[in-house]
Parts: sequence; C-alpha cells; structure tokens
Amino acid sequence: MIRENDRDWSWFTSDAAGLVICGIATMARGVSYLPGFVSSDRPPAHYLEGILQPHFWAGIWILVGVLCLVAVAVPQVAPMAVGLVVGLHASWGTSFMAGQLFDDRLGRAWVSALSYYLICLLVVWAFGRGRAVEVRLARGE
Repeated sequence: MIRENDRDWSWFTSDAAGLVICGIATMARGVSYLPGFVSSDRPPAHYLEGILQPHFWAGIWILVGVLCLVAVAVPQVAPMAVGLVVGLHASWGTSFMAGQLFDDRLGRAWVSALSYYLICLLVVWAFGRGRAVEVRLARGE
C-alpha cells in the first residue's frame, strides 16, 4: 500500500506539467476553430477572427499546443513554446479589448479579454517562479 507521503508529487509542479497543461488547453482552443465546431460564415467574435478564416486560426493554435508538448521532451524549445502561448493569448485578449473599446456590438468583450490576459499572467507567473532552493548559512565559530 502506498502512503500519501511516499508519492512523489513534484512532477505536478514541474515545468513539464505546465507545458502539458498549456499544450492541451491551447490545442483545445484550436480544435474549437475547426470546421464542424465553428461556422466559417458566422461573423467574427473579435478583430483577429476577421483577419483569417477560423480553420487557419485552428492550425495556429493547434501547432502552438503541439510545440508545448514537444517542449516536454526537448526543453530547449520551452521558452519559445511558452512565449508563443503567452503571445497568442495576449493577442486574443487585445483583440477582444479593442472590440470593447471600438465596436458597440461587443459590449461584454472585456470579459473575454480579461480571461485571456489572466491566462497570460498566470503562465508568466508559473514559469517565472523557478525552483525554490533552500539556503543554509553555517555560523562560523
């Protein structure tokens, strides 16, 4: 029988776990833009959706998510993967906020913008924390 204290839960607080979370969530966002999940004929929900068709955005979101998963095995690409996740979410947040400020039809776009900005801040906070190191000072006698 495994006792609670015998389990190693450190992986769940690792950068690898963060990359898996970011990867899955970003790919899920991409899947939501695939044909069958969203109509290409619907009006764009914000400015960036008006620049490219939804299936193009699906590809971008999914590729960034896959890059996060690749970064688990190839840590050298982790900074780029995290940067792309943050950049993509920040772009979406800014697009929604622009809609809030300049488009009367998007009266609650700030709520979506807030969610995207929050993801950016949490990802930067999580990956920017590093690992705690215990420092012991020895007293000279």
